[in-house]
Order: sequence, then structure tokens, then C-alpha cells
Amino acid sequence: MTTLSRRAALTACVAALVLTLAGCWTGQNAYTSQQQPSGDGGFATVGKIQVRQTVLVQTNPVTGADTLSISLANDGASDDVLQALVVGDGTATTSLPTAGLNLPAGGATSLSWNGAPSVGVYGLKAGLSTFVRVTLVFRDAGTTAVQALVVPATGYYAGITAAPATKP
Repeated sequence: MTTLSRRAALTACVAALVLTLAGCWTGQNAYTSQQQPSGDGGFATVGKIQVRQTVLVQTNPVTGADTLSISLANDGASDDVLQALVVGDGTATTSLPTAGLNLPAGGATSLSWNGAPSVGVYGLKAGLSTFVRVTLVFRDAGTTAVQALVVPATGYYAGITAAPATKP
């Protein structure tokens, strides 16, 4: 084999290897070309309820109080109620009102932002950058669970409407 043909063969092999390793063969359905939810909050849909951007903000590390930040949208034609929240293994308590949280038909609610009501989570003691399971129970839509990221109350989350340091 001549030097020229060795170089040509090596160039062809390198080109094939680069294309294979780059994943160019995966086409338009490649995982990297699909839009995914953001990495900072849990997402779920149950019935006509959409649960979006669920995070636990560590608003008072001294007392162990966290604030649940969550967006809920009711795409249904009738009202629904968030009746219960179970955070972690269920030993933590929340300040969700006993009557629950009304979700009007066609409406959306973002807890803990822009003066909206806050829901505190007490007794969880989760570390920053960990994920905690949050189970939401709705009157009509049913039950769903999301993984909520635990974040500090800094940067983007400095504007959170913090829950009380101790359970009311």
C-alpha cells in the first residue's frame, strides 16, 4: 500500500468515526433536538391539572422551614381543589389550608410568588440540590407526584414570598 492510499484510507476512517461519534445519524428525532422541561422543577399532569416548576426553597435553614414554589393550572371546565400535599416520606408537615386550595376552571395559580399565598414545609431537613418527592392530591383530578429540587433563597428565588419560619 502506498503512502497516498494509506492517508486516503485513514482520512476515510476518521471521517466515518467523527460522524458516528457525533450522533449525526440520529436525525430529527434525536434526544438533543427535543425540547425538555427545565431542570429546576418538577412537572406533571393529572386529569386537567398541570403541575409546573415545583421547587422547595430553603427560606429559613435555622428552623428547617422550606417554602413550596409551584404553578398549578386547571384546564378543565369545572373547579378543582388541591386537598393535600405529602412532602418527602410524609413526616414533614405543610401549611396548606385545611379547606385546601381552590383551583378555578380555566385558571392558574402560582404559590409563593408576587404576593400569592405561601405554603410552608416544616420538619423536612432536606439538603440543598437534592430532590424531594411531593405528592399532590386533588379532589377531582386525582393524585400525582413530582420531584422538587431544593434550592437556596438566593438569586432567582430571592423574590419568593417566604412561608412563616414556624408552622402557624
